[in-house]
Amino acid sequence: MWATADETREEIVGLYRRAAAHADATIEALALDDVGRVPWWGDESVTLPAAHRGARGAAPVPACFDLSMTSDAPGWEAIDARLDVLYPDVEPKHYGTLHRFALGGPDPLDGISFYPRDSPVSHWHIVSYGMSELYAKESDNPEESGWGFEFTFRVTRDIEDTDPPMWAANMLQNLARYVYSSGNWFESGHHMDANGPIWQDYETAVTALAFVEDPELGTIPTPHGQMQFLQVVGLTGDEYEAVQQWTTEGVLGLLAERAPLLVTDLDRPSLTDDAAVRAVIEAGRAHDDISPA
Repeated sequence: MWATADETREEIVGLYRRAAAHADATIEALALDDVGRVPWWGDESVTLPAAHRGARGAAPVPACFDLSMTSDAPGWEAIDARLDVLYPDVEPKHYGTLHRFALGGPDPLDGISFYPRDSPVSHWHIVSYGMSELYAKESDNPEESGWGFEFTFRVTRDIEDTDPPMWAANMLQNLARYVYSSGNWFESGHHMDANGPIWQDYETAVTALAFVEDPELGTIPTPHGQMQFLQVVGLTGDEYEAVQQWTTEGVLGLLAERAPLLVTDLDRPSLTDDAAVRAVIEAGRAHDDISPA
């Protein structure tokens, strides 16, 4: 569920804050086993959640935000501050969920921003809000904020295209659901098979994903600990096999020579169609096979 495109960031964040204040008051007033009812969920009785999934493990839901902070969304503002450096005076297209995940909503990412870019190739630079601790510090790990990262994704766009690719937002939400439901997080160098096109409604050879630190945003400190901007990169099936046989870093290094900033292009051919690239991959595999442990 998404906010409309004409809603401002201030309106969306304001809605989050009102919902959070209401939730905090409810949690403060009631015991975890008190029974209540959510009108739009039907007649089913529910209890307050006993715990909320936090940084790489379970963490209690806070009764209220840390009043010693100057903002009730310091993690969110840390992300904004980094993006303001890269994109000064640029207002992204931002979409937020109407029902926060922490309050029982279906979407783990509270928001996703789309920045249109014309260079080095025309693309959308997409950034998530929701894998790190945007509001209060919930985990016991002071070194990392939440899961320790936020997703980014870069995908080609037509130069005159002003409509963000919502399929990409849905993909990031699905990745976030996987992390929150399984407890398995992503790190730079990880890879996964998408078991089909990463955009299900589009015919493409890009059927797998790799993860690497965003080459422009990097890693930042936040009031809740360190947070890395972790870029999702689309791979073809042949490239995914090469990653499994060699290394993620090696294959992405070859891809970066042809795709600046590792922008995902759903229409591109596989790297391995090039005999010279196949030779480099094979040489890298052979080198790793004989290197001492």
